[in-house]
Amino acid sequence: MVKTRKHCKLCQSADREQLEERLVAIQITPDELDIEMDWPSGVSARHLRNHMGGEFNDESNPKCKLCTAPNREELELALHDG
Repeated sequence: MVKTRKHCKLCQSADREQLEERLVAIQITPDELDIEMDWPSGVSARHLRNHMGGEFNDESNPKCKLCTAPNREELELALHDG
């Protein structure tokens, strides 16, 4: 189930479906979309986490070396294990 929120700029965009498709296909990052749409930082990332239902659950930061590492799971397990 896709959620729609009255105060979310991406939810209320007439181009919501197209913008979500670009995000899911990694054609654009959430930060880049915020800049392109002249939205405050974090709007698109928050939308992905909270309003797209099961379609997106990556929850990574595209600028984080750990989040984007090809062996992220292995690194996180190593951190967890100390």
